[in-house]
Amino acid sequence: TISQDLVRNAYLALFASLLVLAFIVVPHAYFYGEERGSGDFDMKADRRSCWGAFRHTSLFVAFVLFLMVVGLNFRPGHTASLDKAWVSQEEASRWVSDLFDSQHGGLNAVSFSIACLTLLGV
Repeated sequence: TISQDLVRNAYLALFASLLVLAFIVVPHAYFYGEERGSGDFDMKADRRSCWGAFRHTSLFVAFVLFLMVVGLNFRPGHTASLDKAWVSQEEASRWVSDLFDSQHGGLNAVSFSIACLTLLGV
């Protein structure tokens, strides 16, 4: 029988694979094509082009992570301040919960990141 946990884990695995595909594999393929140029296509792997594509992909992933951090910290409705987080363990856990938007799973940060990437035309 198929349990609810099995379905949830399957959805999480599919979502994680889509994230890897969308934010790592596709940008790497794009940057690799840009690095190789419009010359003749041969089956020989060019390490310099692959390394350049890897560098550009890591910068892209770092930029997306930066947008996620900005989206998590500077959003409407983020009321907890870091000053109160140092008072007690309970206040610190409340601040972290509010920071990561645990009730909505970071939906605002993901929406902000996608909107910024769309605005830039990526």
